[in-house]
Amino acid sequence: MSKSRKILLISLAVVVLGFALWSWFALGFNYSDGSRVGHVRKISNKGFVFKTWEGELDLTNFARADGDTGIWKFTVESDQVAHEIENLQGGKIKLMYHEKMYQFSFRGETKYIVYQAEKAV
Repeated sequence: MSKSRKILLISLAVVVLGFALWSWFALGFNYSDGSRVGHVRKISNKGFVFKTWEGELDLTNFARADGDTGIWKFTVESDQVAHEIENLQGGKIKLMYHEKMYQFSFRGETKYIVYQAEKAV
């Protein structure tokens, strides 16, 4: 095998390995974790190939003076959690979420992935 071919193969392997490590990091690690409390305004199942649940949580119930409506958009990957949110809809609800570093279209429309829902007190 020629020297230039070895260099090309090693370079290609480094690029592929680098992309694999970046993908593993971007998909697997959370930027932040938290919870938000409010009233669910909507939740719907969206997508052509990759179906996710997309929703909106009203954090304030009124528009603020600075123009921010207090609407927080979130994504739910689990059908079970989405149905739990639908059942709790109408009252105050607490959503626990992971914020991802990057938003990928196959993972939903937002970086906020809700993994648990419960009735807020």
